[in-house]
Amino acid sequence: MIPLAYKIGIVSNAEVSVPQHHTEKGNIVINVGDVISYNFNFLIYIHNAYTNLENEGNKFPYLPLEREGFIDRKSFLEKGKEIWRECLRSDIQEEDIQYWLAEKFDFRGLFSKNDYGERNYRLLRRTFNCWFGEIGYRSLELQGEVWVPYVYEKLAENNKKYDGNIFLEIIFDEGPKEWKIYSDQHYFITIHDHPMNGSHILLDIFKND
Repeated sequence: MIPLAYKIGIVSNAEVSVPQHHTEKGNIVINVGDVISYNFNFLIYIHNAYTNLENEGNKFPYLPLEREGFIDRKSFLEKGKEIWRECLRSDIQEEDIQYWLAEKFDFRGLFSKNDYGERNYRLLRRTFNCWFGEIGYRSLELQGEVWVPYVYEKLAENNKKYDGNIFLEIIFDEGPKEWKIYSDQHYFITIHDHPMNGSHILLDIFKND
């Protein structure tokens, strides 16, 4: 099930003007929103399933897949990083569902070009769609509802100035360290992060000022 309207979670009080100290340039406008992406989360979903087959953990989802259906690890990490970069460069906060339905990103390239690869890809896409379109999406929505006002308040307190929006990309789990590509607008938060232990996220935002 896909939500009828794609959600960009800019809360009602997250766009305000606050006085700028010691300057006559006017007001600071702060926009903070959360993005809950099918595409970023599907990439993490595939990675976790792959990791399970490599006997490196018991991650969600744990599914009966064939190792022969995946490309080698080095190629997998390189291809996954390329897809991650393409997602960041796209208008994913505006067009995520359209990209998902159109299969814009080459997730299929993470799988072998054989029957095993096709079965693995189709199984993962179908199970992800069932989970994310219901429980998964809502669980990330709840995380966004915690983080959006928290980040907004911290930015307002520090009188930070930004030319564009701040998007909090909510993902259900960490990706591999090789995929850690960021931008000055997009910051990744998992369901394991909480404002009490997520100060590194604020540091990432502040250092780009």
